[in-house]
Amino acid sequence: GVVDGPGVPDHYIHRAGRTGRASAQGEAFTFVAPEENESWRSIQKVVQVPIAKRVLEDFDYDVVPAEPLEVPIQERLKAVRESNRLAKVNSARKHNLILKKYGKMIPTQEIESYATRKGLEKLKEMIEECRQAKAGRH
Repeated sequence: GVVDGPGVPDHYIHRAGRTGRASAQGEAFTFVAPEENESWRSIQKVVQVPIAKRVLEDFDYDVVPAEPLEVPIQERLKAVRESNRLAKVNSARKHNLILKKYGKMIPTQEIESYATRKGLEKLKEMIEECRQAKAGRH
């Protein structure tokens, strides 16, 4: 299930509605932290249906986690960018192996400079030129 509460009332309605698909019955549970009370109140205004509030008796609401429960957005974005960069490097290396078959391999120390959208397009053009040249010889 989804742990984070939606920040927009319409998103809450959509999520809660998914619990009872195709006329089936279902229950939606949302955990609301004290700092989310204002968002929760706005959701309740939009829904216009009483939503039961339950307090868990044995739960320590004052405990603070030793470390964040979520990876900060900047770290996540950095990881995604690095993953994308590595995917492009791997793609450039694969294209380079094809060029090697035609005797046109890019030096290994230069291949990362082709790990961009334009660089990969250039490698594809080079491969196509090699293919056409080979086809023209036969």
